[in-house]
Amino acid sequence: MTIYVWIEKLIEKLKQAFADELNNIRVRLSETNIALPIDIQYRLKEASMIWSGTATASGNTSDIDAEKFSAMEVLVKVTSVSGTSPTLQVCVQGKFDTTGDYKDITCTNTITTTGSYFLTINPLTFKTIRARWIIGGTSPSFTFRIDAVGTV
Repeated sequence: MTIYVWIEKLIEKLKQAFADELNNIRVRLSETNIALPIDIQYRLKEASMIWSGTATASGNTSDIDAEKFSAMEVLVKVTSVSGTSPTLQVCVQGKFDTTGDYKDITCTNTITTTGSYFLTINPLTFKTIRARWIIGGTSPSFTFRIDAVGTV
């Protein structure tokens, strides 16, 4: 028996064992190491409030574990503003775990009035993040909240 005849017989046996009625070989990708393309809109999303309150001076949140997220949408919703020439800027910062230093990932433009302000972080490369805000003006007061939706 030549090698070609042997291969043809092997192929026929495989078809009998694994082929469907149209003679197509069935493959289970779930049991392989083949990476399938994933559309980000079908990934798990998790929403949470990061901070809410009234601020009259600059500040920041405590550290937030963001290790499981690959991207994030952030909403800064300002509901009340008072003072003379009040300004607010909100930044999301990433923390360098090796040094403890923070880097601004993205910041809003200067906010002077109520409204909704959106930030996109894609990709999110830091395991730990926090929000910080910078407030200026004379006797400024901002009531706002910061919410985020992370994509796993």
